[in-house]
Parts: sequence; C-alpha cells; structure tokens
Amino acid sequence: MVPSLENLQKSDSDKWDDTEIIRRFKEGIGFPESADEGGRRCVVQICKDTVVKCVYNADGDIPHSQVLAMKLVSAHTTIPIPRLRRDPIKPSSRWTYLVMERIAGSSLAKRWDSLDPKNRKDVIDTIRDYVSQLRKIPTSHPGPVGPSPRKCYGPMFGGQRGQGPFADYAELSEYYNANLSCAAISIPQLKDSKKFDDSVPLVFCHNNLSMDHILLDNDNRVWIVGWDLAGFYPEWFESVSMLCSVEGKWMPEPKIWKNIVAEVAGDPMNHGQWMHHIRPTLFQSKYEGRRKDNPPS
Repeated sequence: MVPSLENLQKSDSDKWDDTEIIRRFKEGIGFPESADEGGRRCVVQICKDTVVKCVYNADGDIPHSQVLAMKLVSAHTTIPIPRLRRDPIKPSSRWTYLVMERIAGSSLAKRWDSLDPKNRKDVIDTIRDYVSQLRKIPTSHPGPVGPSPRKCYGPMFGGQRGQGPFADYAELSEYYNANLSCAAISIPQLKDSKKFDDSVPLVFCHNNLSMDHILLDNDNRVWIVGWDLAGFYPEWFESVSMLCSVEGKWMPEPKIWKNIVAEVAGDPMNHGQWMHHIRPTLFQSKYEGRRKDNPPS
C-alpha cells in the first residue's frame, strides 16, 4: 500500500510559507523532462526531499483535476505516487503549485539501458498491474476527474488548447467523428474509415504514461508521476497516449517501446493509426461542448 501522509518525514519545506515556496520554485532549475509544450520546466526541486509542480488552472477555482486524480488513485489502488506535503497553493486563478515529496531515484528513461533482463521484465509486469488497477477505478463522466465534466487536454485532444467538456461518452464520440469527417476532406480514403471506437468502456487512464513519468527508486520500486492528463477515457487511450507521449523525447528503439506498450496496455497500432490520421484536425479545431440547441440524438 502507499504509505499514509502521517508517515512522511519532516522537511525543511514544512517551515516555509507559500510565498517562500513559490520564490524557491521560480529561482530553481527545473527537471528537463518536466518541460511543457512551450519548454517551461514545470517541476522544480526546492530542497532535498521536496519538489514543486506548477500546473495551469484550466477550471478556475475548482480543485485541480490532478489533485483529485491523485486522491482517487491513492484511494482505489496500491500504485506508489508522490504525496502532497500541503494543500495546493493558488496565488492566482491561473496557476496552482503542488508541493510534493521527492522520490529518490530516476526515470525509467534514464535507467532502462542499465537494467538486466529480469529487472526489465519485473518493471513491465508491475506497470501492467498498475494499468489493470487503474481500469478498475469506478467510472465517472468522460475527461478529467471532477464534480462535473471538464475540458480535456493533451496529445489526444490537440495539445494544450483544451477541448470539451464532454457531457457523456456519446458526445466524446461525436467530437472525434466530426474530426474524422474534416480529415476526410483532405484525405479522401478516410471517408470509408471506421468511426471512433466507443465499443469499449470508459476507464481511468493516466493518459501520459511515458518513460519520464515512470520512476524507479533506489530499491527499484516503480512509482508513477505526472497525473495532470489523467481521467476517464476509452481504455485504448492509454496505449495510444503512451506512444504519443514519447514524441520528441528519449525512448528505446521504437519497436521495443511499442512491444512494451502492447504488453502493459494493449496493442496501440490500429487505434494509433486512426488517431494519426485525424491529429492535424485536432490541433486546428476548437470544441467547447455540445450546443444547448443541439441535444444528443
């Protein structure tokens, strides 16, 4: 089980007020692998046992979806994730600062080449178990965790522009099929393409499970970080997003990584090819939810 918050050792950061936490974040040097689409490093170590992550407030004053996602994971799984050392800091309506324990270790991206075959297998088996646990979390509406539907972000939705919210699974399917129709204008053969696959249930997905977000501590225990894109989506989103998440980043030889993805989350290639065809339209379109005068059929 993930250790309780009460078992966290005291930190120098516990004595600092919110202003000092933010100052140290802004003056610190962030982890390169935490850089967002604009190159801004979002995670900074502020002392030996504490990191701070700065996340965009997509929904204003509502509790940040990453915080809710992490609480959900802690409540329903045994997956080791960093614990928050204090309540989220929200100096403005735009940004939230998450003060978390630092995991002593390094990313799988940095460790993979040095792992022997047995350790590699153990890591893959562990990640497969984690994905299985996530899929058993009670399901809610599509998209990020929250009391009501929220905008969706990430490579499956055209980056950080934000799409939605989606009131239900049917609306999510409508959104992707509309993008398929747009893509078919420039790629005529897509007119005969299969529609969005909504035949599988919505499940809880990490949705950004790259090797940078899989950490091995000093005892080779596997931790999962980077929960800002997590939410409820078709189960095949996990495998496809795992492929998308490594674009422009270090990864093992592509065939090896595809095999790993297939082992832990299912074969991504058919769905991945479908998403690849419509991705340009995802980055160009802007969807803000079903119009009130256009109810579901």
